[in-house]
Amino acid sequence: MIVAVCGLRQEARIVVSEHVRAIACGGRADVLRRELTAALDYNVRGVISFGICAGLSPELLPGTCVIAAEIVTRDNRVPTDATWSAYLHRLLPKAVRTTVFGTDSLMLTREQKAAARAQTEAAAADMESGVAAEIASRHNLSFVCLRSVADGASANLPHAAFTAVRENGTIDLEAVVSSLIARPLQIPSLVRTARDTRAAFRTLFRCRDVLGSTLACPNFRKPALDVT
Repeated sequence: MIVAVCGLRQEARIVVSEHVRAIACGGRADVLRRELTAALDYNVRGVISFGICAGLSPELLPGTCVIAAEIVTRDNRVPTDATWSAYLHRLLPKAVRTTVFGTDSLMLTREQKAAARAQTEAAAADMESGVAAEIASRHNLSFVCLRSVADGASANLPHAAFTAVRENGTIDLEAVVSSLIARPLQIPSLVRTARDTRAAFRTLFRCRDVLGSTLACPNFRKPALDVT
């Protein structure tokens, strides 16, 4: 079994299978810690962070596939599993292999993204990989990160994006509508965000088709790893 860590329920539905247990945490670190720790048992062969991300490098356009070589947080750097990551890159040769920032908050503005880029030298950021990498490392489990850029480095996210996601990874449409009523000038930005997010999801679907139901995990047929 592989555990896929996602922010959105829509991301989790792409990868869930008889071989993959998917967790959607809505970007909440406390929820992810609880759910991921509970999911780890002696059948788990690896953990993958899967979903959309923010681009911090101007070179990463919406829809770009990113495979993390390492995860950097405010306090730590965690390398991803070299064998699994290399195999992912071999199957997805157009993907960019780089450093991913495991942030604890949304990158809402281009200024925040630029500051994160300067501080970490990461090319992309998401809210799940930092926690997932830490827990996987603690339990001696192989960990990789496969992400697709939804919002580029120069993009500002609309206010609705901040309020839209519930704890279970579903979209709170009522909150989105309320945000739009209160801030109608964000509508063009929300339309752009939706367009770019669709491009990111198209990439995720293509990746899943290429990688198969085991997400190309080389440990899948080996004995389970130590999760004590």
